[in-house]
Order: sequence, then C-alpha cells, then structure tokens
Amino acid sequence: MRVSTPRTQHISSLTKMACAIALGIMPMSVSQLHAQQLGVTLPSLFKFDGTNYITLANSPATSPQSQVTISGWIKPDFSVTNVMDTILDKRDGCGFNRSYQLHIWKTYQNFTPGQIGFAAGNANVDDLNSTVTVPNDGQFHHVAGTYDGTTTKIFLDGVLVAQGTHTGPISTTTDPAVIGIQAGCGDPTYAEIGEVRILNYAVPDDQIMSETPGFALLNGGNSFVGNQVVNGVVTASSFVGDGSGVSNINPANIASGTAAINISGTAASAVNAATAANAVNSSNLSGVAGSKYARLDVANAFQANQSITGDLSATGNVSSGGTMTIGGGGTPITKHVSVLFQNVALNTKLSPTTCTVWSGTVSGAADGDTVAAGLPSSLMSANIVYSAWARNGGVTVRICNPTGAPTTVGAGNIRVDVWKH
Repeated sequence: MRVSTPRTQHISSLTKMACAIALGIMPMSVSQLHAQQLGVTLPSLFKFDGTNYITLANSPATSPQSQVTISGWIKPDFSVTNVMDTILDKRDGCGFNRSYQLHIWKTYQNFTPGQIGFAAGNANVDDLNSTVTVPNDGQFHHVAGTYDGTTTKIFLDGVLVAQGTHTGPISTTTDPAVIGIQAGCGDPTYAEIGEVRILNYAVPDDQIMSETPGFALLNGGNSFVGNQVVNGVVTASSFVGDGSGVSNINPANIASGTAAINISGTAASAVNAATAANAVNSSNLSGVAGSKYARLDVANAFQANQSITGDLSATGNVSSGGTMTIGGGGTPITKHVSVLFQNVALNTKLSPTTCTVWSGTVSGAADGDTVAAGLPSSLMSANIVYSAWARNGGVTVRICNPTGAPTTVGAGNIRVDVWKH
C-alpha cells in the first residue's frame, strides 16, 4: 500500500488516441555502478478508464538489449471485466515480436483476476505468470519484473512471487512502448497506475522497493519516521538504544536466559530487572524500583506484614522482630528465650516428702512468664518431681521427693525455655 498518493491525472479521450510523451535519456543515481545506465521514470499517477493510454517515444532508454527491470504502482478496477491492465508493453503491433510486457490479468481464459504477467521476449514463448494475485482491496500495490539474461522474476510489494528460466537478448521492436493498453492488440486498461519505471539492468531482489523513494527495503537498513504497527511477530538479532520509549512490558512474556536487561523509566513491568529471569512471574511492578522487591539469591529485609499460604522452609536462621502467632486465633508470642545449663550438680539427698530448689539466671525472664524445663534421665530417677517458674531475671526449679524413702538426686544438663506474650 502506498505511503503517499501523488496527484492523479485523468487523460480523457473518446477514441484510443495516444498521448505522445517525448522522453530523453536520463542517467540514474541508484549507485556508482549504475550511474551511466539508462532509465525512464513517470513519477505521476494516471487513471485509465479504457479510453486513454500513454505512448512513450522510442529511445535507447525504452529499448534495453540484454537486461531489463519494469516496475510501477497499480490499483486495478476489478469491477471491470477487461482482458488485462497493462503497466508497460513494447511490441510490434499485436504480433509475436515483443521486447517486454508487464501487466495484470483481469478476465482472460485460464487466468485468475489479479495474476501478474511478465515477459522479456517473444509472446507465448517466454511468458511468466505468478500464482499469487494482486489483492482486490482497493489499495495500490507495487509490481515489478526483472530479466538478467538468464532468469525472469516477478515481484509483488517487494516479494518474489514467480521465477522462470529464459536466455538470450531482448527482442528489438520498432513500435514505441505504451502504458494503459496492450500495444497493437487493443486491450484497454481500467486501473490507476503510477511511478512507472524501466531500467536497462536487473535490479537485485532486495532492492526492488528501493527503486521507489519512500518505501522500506526488505534486505537493508531503513530509517522509519512515523509510528510503525506490526500485527505479527518481530524477530531481531539485537536491538540498539536505551529503551527509554519502551512501555507496557509483561515480564511473563520475557523468556529467561543469560542475556542481561536493564529496563527502567516507563517500563513499569520490569523496572531495573538485572536479567530476564528476574522479571518472569511478576505481572506488573507498577513503577516501583527493583530494590523494593525480594530476591532469591540474597538476604531480604521485609518491612510490612507478610502472609504465606503454603509451607515455609528455611535452611538458615529465622528471626522475627515482632510477634509470632501459631494457629488461627492463637496468642501471639513476642519472645522465646532458651538457656541450657550444663552439668548442674544437685547431688543432694532428699528425705521423704521433702523438697529443695535450684535457681538459674535467664536474661529477660519476668514473673508470670511461661516456663518449661527440659531434664535429662539422670535427674528423673526414683520418681523425683520437678516444677519450674519464672522470676525477674531468672527461673527457679523445685525438686521434690514424694516417696516414703530417702532419695538422692544426681547431676545433669537442664534446658529452660521461657515464652513471653
């Protein structure tokens, strides 16, 4: 589809009167290699209604000998059932001696409307026809044909759509080239055609569209000026730039890997992500700096309440600066203190139904705290009964002999746990 539409010129005539246009030889500036090669360009857009056509004066520029490229923009009128829309044709009368022809089939036997025909030789011998058709979409499409001495090719919107083998020089014809009619055959054209170009060399495949200014190359660098819309997938080996204009990135769609990325600014979905893997599964960072999010490879300091619906597994230490509630509706635990007293030597002999006490220091313990004492089996012989309670700065353990006989209490480690609420 055209980027811009030039001024339309409607050439009206009640008869098939030719509009003779005298064209001189003009050097091309496509490259230094082609500087001396000849070509003709009609930059205007013409509308053909079946009563008009254009005749180009015979000149070396319209009479290539060994190679040729013909191109133009065309918008066929598919509502008309004419034989063909001719972009450029040069032949003697309606005979078989033909130099070249580029056209769009409309309603001719064995052809589909929109098929592209191209030849650089005798009629019915060296014809090449595309199987791909020009779309009936009311838009302009770029059509081109090339012959390099061994191969003929047809292009639609810069894409190769047909290729055939043909050798030998281009036939010499004495009749002038025409646009909008099939030379002496009298088949009129119903289409808008513009920027018709003929060159006496075969333009490389990847430069077909570059022969018309303002259109992108399929193989080469382009500098786009306006916004570009791509409805399919964009594939690139690399992107250059700081990404300052990138927005609305979904990290779930960024494949993980080793390639480092650093997306910031308005790209709220992956702010300051060091690698693509760090951004996956975070649907929207909402413009918050990456330093505010937890990482898997380093320690994290959580500033607000955390809720975990699954299991919590830790291979290192778990420390809480607030309270801990176990079970729904449980009483919060503000602090748990555990002290191991090693080799406590009670070594006392208790008379029947008598008790003794032992005290240990536990920093932070206070009267009324919950206490549990862990005792070894060495202190649990002979049915001795122990009880423990907290006091300010420590715990006290009472040891009682409820039996009717004297009992000796030995030595061992005592573990004391204190919970504060």
